[in-house]
Amino acid sequence: RFMLRFKNGSTIIFRGSNNQQHRIRRGQEFHLAGIDEARDVDNLTELIESVVFPSLFSSDGHMIISSTPADTRSHPLFTYRTQAEVEGWIIKIPIFEANKLDPSSYPLEMINEWKEETVKAPDGQDIWEREYECKWVINKRKMAVPEWKTETMVQSFSPDPFNQFYHHYVGIDWGYKDFTAI
Repeated sequence: RFMLRFKNGSTIIFRGSNNQQHRIRRGQEFHLAGIDEARDVDNLTELIESVVFPSLFSSDGHMIISSTPADTRSHPLFTYRTQAEVEGWIIKIPIFEANKLDPSSYPLEMINEWKEETVKAPDGQDIWEREYECKWVINKRKMAVPEWKTETMVQSFSPDPFNQFYHHYVGIDWGYKDFTAI
């Protein structure tokens, strides 16, 4: 079950990752591991750091993480994506690039129809950019301060000669019902 065996001795194992299912794969050795739709995996960090990485160590194997971006930067996938961009490991294929690579599977007429239908929905433009253009778009309904604009609300600070004598504080308002932090 959930396994393909080939004549050359290779095996492909398919397993779910949510509800702690990934823990049953601990202690095995793999040459290649893939995590699909990583943004929807419960405990993504535990899966990658405690199960997948150790299973690739002795084989000098590789891991492929595929996913559309999550809708918040606090998702663990954002950290892995950022590292992949810095290291040059990331491949992004937005829908219009998919059309160039395979126009018969992704015809422009169909893409334009999908876009037209998608942007009609609430948050439709954000959904289109995230799901079809591979952009990391923040869901404004999940933002602690939706009206926040970094370019107008963040100012540079130049310490003065007395900076070493100041008391520095970090304050957090945890929220009462939604547990968002500011």
